[in-house]
Amino acid sequence: MYLRSRRVPATCAVLLVSTAAVWALGRWSGDPPTTARLVIAGLALGISVGAVGLGGADAALDRTAALRWPPRRARHVVALAAVVGGVFIAAQAIGEQPVPNLVIVRNCAGFAGLAGFGAALLGTARGWWLPLGWALPAALPLPQDTAVMQVLAWPMAEAGATAATSTATALAVLGTLTYAIRGYRA
Repeated sequence: MYLRSRRVPATCAVLLVSTAAVWALGRWSGDPPTTARLVIAGLALGISVGAVGLGGADAALDRTAALRWPPRRARHVVALAAVVGGVFIAAQAIGEQPVPNLVIVRNCAGFAGLAGFGAALLGTARGWWLPLGWALPAALPLPQDTAVMQVLAWPMAEAGATAATSTATALAVLGTLTYAIRGYRA
């Protein structure tokens, strides 16, 4: 019942369908940069769908629980990143690997942090805006010649990019801590 209250079955169904759609579109395009952009957008979509489950049906009821919520909330964000990343890594293991696994892990952590930050500040109904809103413009082929552009386009950076790893880590930690401490906005 707890998983249903967090919309986990619906999230998993949408995640599997979106992963299949990204895989099919990537195979259809045949262009590796386009496929990589599709995978990054698919990761953000998976995290965004899961962001709705960061809040329960009743915020007041969640606050009355006998267990402490901050560790549980932090686990929710980590689990969201792990499930979405695991599905995409498994999908890539079946076919081609247009995006390195380290990039998938980095992006899932950063997007999940953005989802936690969005749930804490905007509520779960609008918490998905941040990961999806950051990923879609970042997927545009923009020049990354300045430090600001490297930070803004971190989802599309290569596996060893220091600016991308630092940005994703900061977003993951900040978002997870904000959501763990504040909870979600009703």
